[in-house]
Amino acid sequence: MLVVSVGLGASTLSGAQTRRVGNDAACTHSSLQAAIDSVPVSTSGITEIAIASNQAYSAQALTIQNRRVLLRGGYANCGTVSATPGARTPLSGAGNGGQPVLRVIQGNTNTGLVQLEALDITGANHDGDGGGVYASGPMQLDFVGVRLRENRAGRGGGLFVQGMAGQAPTAISLTSPSAIFASHIENNTAISGGGAYLDASANVVISLILGDDASIRRNQASEDGGGVSARGDGASVTMRGPSLDAADSEHGIFANQAARDGGGAYLSNRAVLRSSQFGNNLPPQIAQNGAGRDGGGIVLNSATALLAQTFVRDNVAGASQPGRGGGFYLLGTSFAVLRGAPNETAPDHPCRTNLPCAALSGNRAGSGAHAGIGGAAHVTAPAIISISQAAVQGNQADDAALALLTGENADLDLRGALISAHAGNGALIVARDRARLTLVGTTLAENLQIGPALRLENVSLDARGSILDGGTSTVVQSVGTNTLETRCVIASENFHASGDVRVQDPRLLDPAAGNFSLTSDSPALDACDNFGDVPVDAYDLDGRARGVDLPALADLGGPFDIGALERPSPEAIFRDGFE
Repeated sequence: MLVVSVGLGASTLSGAQTRRVGNDAACTHSSLQAAIDSVPVSTSGITEIAIASNQAYSAQALTIQNRRVLLRGGYANCGTVSATPGARTPLSGAGNGGQPVLRVIQGNTNTGLVQLEALDITGANHDGDGGGVYASGPMQLDFVGVRLRENRAGRGGGLFVQGMAGQAPTAISLTSPSAIFASHIENNTAISGGGAYLDASANVVISLILGDDASIRRNQASEDGGGVSARGDGASVTMRGPSLDAADSEHGIFANQAARDGGGAYLSNRAVLRSSQFGNNLPPQIAQNGAGRDGGGIVLNSATALLAQTFVRDNVAGASQPGRGGGFYLLGTSFAVLRGAPNETAPDHPCRTNLPCAALSGNRAGSGAHAGIGGAAHVTAPAIISISQAAVQGNQADDAALALLTGENADLDLRGALISAHAGNGALIVARDRARLTLVGTTLAENLQIGPALRLENVSLDARGSILDGGTSTVVQSVGTNTLETRCVIASENFHASGDVRVQDPRLLDPAAGNFSLTSDSPALDACDNFGDVPVDAYDLDGRARGVDLPALADLGGPFDIGALERPSPEAIFRDGFE
């Protein structure tokens, strides 16, 4: 589905039909609700309501029903033609009898259109659904330079959205006129969905889009979904990265807390989370969220996450009890993808200089008082997670510092990934009970876990074109009956005598300093034929093409280098300014 956000243009008043609310002679109304009610029900056009800041708007319990309106704040008084740049008009629900600040209801078969601009919606204390804004029915609801802050509700402290069965989609967007005038859902509380709650249980289509510089941040849930909770087939949350001149680093889904599960986001029943870097924007992020139990960053419960050029970083699970999955916690029929888009095939989505294309880094399961497992990810069958062209670094847990896979067909697929700097008392990756682990074109080195790199317990391992350096630990600890397939693997020990494991020093440039490139005399150069079987394998960690034949080097087995980074041709090295 394509969701189109209608542009508001300049913040100036025009037309005799504009309502002006405030406390001076130029105002048409003193009551905001009266101004809304004066707008006729319509299926086309939009009526502006300009809101002056020369009076207080307290105890607000507003309703927009079956009307197409633009509520625009930021005006000093009703006689002002242009809104004050960067100014927001507060609408407070404090003292309104425990209601949402604003209800937007589209009860007929037509698609409604409501646009909110330059408002500060705050102060609700509601036991039901939706604290700041409650939206129901087929509509397009746009927030432009709006803050939904410090509201409380049972579900959706800042925003609650519910579709209508058999009707058109409900589309919500948060956009920002500038980096310093962004839209935020922040500091709200709820039982579930501290920032926002999307209810698509009636098989409706609901989409929430976070545009440039927008955020869901510092919200809290006493149960699950500290930032956002999305449930039902048809519910989707889409994120875009911030602009280059972003005013702060607290963008995306940031620093939310859930007392139970899903600190950043909790998705279930086929809901979808999407993210992508657009144009020259910075990568979107799901960062610094925390869960009391499972899924510090994201919980997928029979749901999907499709994350392109995204950073999932510094999330924590297990803050108040034993925790699983610092970055991701997957169960049921869930599917997660984290990938860095290749430069060659996505010129409009270039990776930022000196940043990885995608990252799963700094996540942690467990705290000092509570044990944790699966620092970056915990995957329970039949869930699947695929990570490609990503830096997977610095995750921590008591065991399975990177990931735990458990159950038949629980699947972790790592392609073109760099795995380093993990820490924990146990293994790096634990796979058990007929799970599947795939490593293709990946470099695993310079990790600090005490146990083996891979602990395999009755599972299958497919390792191709990868560097597996266990350091002072063993590469593979095998328990029970495991099925191994290896091809073009350089490792610190021969863990598969009947396979293709080469016990060699891969000669990485300076791994201790974080440079995992291959030196000019590395045995990993031109060492394999094409070990990949899907298009993503055609690119390395930095999005460079695989299979670059080095003419001065005799092929040891083909033009493909082993590990996450393909050594460029001499011409490319010269062109990029390297020596």
